[in-house]
Amino acid sequence: MQKLRILLIDNSILASEKIAQGLLIRLPAGSLVEKCLSAIDAQSKVELFRPDIILMNFAIAVFTINGNPFLPALVARTHLPVLAYGLLPSSAENARALGAADYILKPEDTDDGTFLSTLTLRAVAIAEKRHPPKPLFAPGDMVTRDIWASTRKAPPHIPPIASGKPGSIHNTPVTMDPVVAARQKAAEKSGAPRRGGKGLRLIAIGSSTGGPEALNQIIPRLTAPMPPIVIVQHIPATFSALFANRLDGESSLHVKEAENGEPLASNTVYIAPGGKHMTVVKEGDRLRLRCMEGPRVHNCCPSADVLFHSVASAVEGEAVLGVILTGMGRDGAVGLLELKERGARTLGQDEATCVVYGMPRAAYEKGAVEKQLPLNKIADEITRIVRAK
Repeated sequence: MQKLRILLIDNSILASEKIAQGLLIRLPAGSLVEKCLSAIDAQSKVELFRPDIILMNFAIAVFTINGNPFLPALVARTHLPVLAYGLLPSSAENARALGAADYILKPEDTDDGTFLSTLTLRAVAIAEKRHPPKPLFAPGDMVTRDIWASTRKAPPHIPPIASGKPGSIHNTPVTMDPVVAARQKAAEKSGAPRRGGKGLRLIAIGSSTGGPEALNQIIPRLTAPMPPIVIVQHIPATFSALFANRLDGESSLHVKEAENGEPLASNTVYIAPGGKHMTVVKEGDRLRLRCMEGPRVHNCCPSADVLFHSVASAVEGEAVLGVILTGMGRDGAVGLLELKERGARTLGQDEATCVVYGMPRAAYEKGAVEKQLPLNKIADEITRIVRAK
């Protein structure tokens, strides 16, 4: 393990001290842990301490500063990985939606050795898998408030993600119908797209567990010109707008929470609002969005299957690219198959880079995925298909 500089943000003095001591015992020699008790304190310390990774009590993540939630603002400002921890299992997806690299369940007893060891190992793994961005300022530079506010960094280089992440499912072999498998193998072996991207009118993406981080590695790497991109990410209603705003701040494309009735525009990414199904409808020569409450599909609302089925009905097959990313369950598999059968290009995230290989696996087994790719290759493949003649 490499030595690390860790900024620990926890509003409990006692818990902060115990966690810091537990980390230092377990981290490589030469590592440093700097503590702060509030979001305000963290803003100044992150500039001066320049950590490799930030550990944060999730209770602080939703604090607001100047009307903005602290966690997404911190991630957008520093481009540093944030590992959150908290008492509620239900906070895990919310933490990732707000920008956390991962979330760890914290026991009532902060002295718990398993928690401290897990926190240490996960922090090291996250820091080692991501290339830290270059410092905002050279050693010895004077940092003023104006300089800090005006400084903005380009999205960091996206390295490959190794397998074996906590939460991954890799213990069951993937099986497919032999005929489907033969067709799949032939399509992947060819390497070249069956159809060009000229005339591509829409990109539709479905994701769930681990999706916020996956989308954060894809969307900022896409550049104009791009057709409209519609995304269903399984996310609570209170966080879909925050997630869209965070992605918008890191992307050259415009990213927004979808609104009922709005027309689709090129170079724009639409995130389905939490708690509402998002569909695409055709009105004359225009495509519009419908965002409505409805029964849960695969226990999800919004649902990727609902989106994919609507796209298959509204847009000519060869004018669509469908993508399915990391997620638990089977949502999106049937809809993606319908898209493919109507002539759409389809991509799936591979098992090694998924947090949970559920949705992509279900789609792959049905023969709905034309090509499986590691996460760090998907943005390039989308661009290649869009630019193809």
